[in-house]
Amino acid sequence: MNQFFIDFEEYCKSPRLNSNKAKSYANAIKYLCSFLNITTINEQAYLEFQQTSLLIKDKSSDFYNNLLDFLNNRTQSSYLLKGFIQAALSYFFKFYFHTNRIGNINTENNVLIEEIKDSSLKIEYNENKLKKELPLDTNLNTHNYNISVTNGTVKQSVNKIKSGRIAEKYFIDFLQKRDFIDNVDFIDVANKRNYGFDLILLDMGIEIKNIKSGSFFLTDNEIAYLTNGLTHLVLIDIDNGIWLLKNNSFWLNNIIQNIKQIREHCSINFSSLDLTDIKIKINQTAKQCLVDLTVLTKNQIIEIVKS
Repeated sequence: MNQFFIDFEEYCKSPRLNSNKAKSYANAIKYLCSFLNITTINEQAYLEFQQTSLLIKDKSSDFYNNLLDFLNNRTQSSYLLKGFIQAALSYFFKFYFHTNRIGNINTENNVLIEEIKDSSLKIEYNENKLKKELPLDTNLNTHNYNISVTNGTVKQSVNKIKSGRIAEKYFIDFLQKRDFIDNVDFIDVANKRNYGFDLILLDMGIEIKNIKSGSFFLTDNEIAYLTNGLTHLVLIDIDNGIWLLKNNSFWLNNIIQNIKQIREHCSINFSSLDLTDIKIKINQTAKQCLVDLTVLTKNQIIEIVKS
């Protein structure tokens, strides 16, 4: 990688012009590699950079704001805010093409990125389609360590982002069909960097989870919001049901305590491991704590969210 940055900086230099532009462009790509966890410059890295060049154009996107937070913590935000990363990417694509003599790079992943543009994600809540069957994760053996062929990491990430945003828009459409007014009764803040949740509903934060698989995950930040009483969970399986899981429910509190205990045990006994993602499986006990929002009127929803 070091040799790549040396060669790339040399490529970016302007003849007969002594400036820091080349060094800044090399640093911009280096910092972007750190954010994306890229350790080798290859075709996969090229594809990820292509996606990045699209995503950072949307300053309201999660990707842009996560990148900005990452750079802010390293006092390098100017590389994004002043356009060095975008400009450096243009040079990178020419440099990669020149040094690798590539023809047409597979642009399938660019198509995937187009799929998750907010304007292209349309989903409607339809009362008549509801099955109202809470998805349960009954799989007892999820780790068999057998080799399997799965989608690439980029496609998996895109699909995850897409399914999450579709669930958010589905819930918004449900609220509107219950006569909740956009930007009055609720505010969509999913793509706003100053919020750690998806929606503000009646002054309460709402974290929305797509539970089609019968399970979901909670980040450390989401747990912090829940335990401080700042958010509730809304669990959604599109065309099946919408359930409210309040932050003070005994099942959720027990799950959060279990997560903390598992991580504490791991930090003491397995210090080289970090259990970042722990799948939370929805079971029969959870059903006792869930409220089916689809059977409630607007006033009933207001009462239960505010109570």
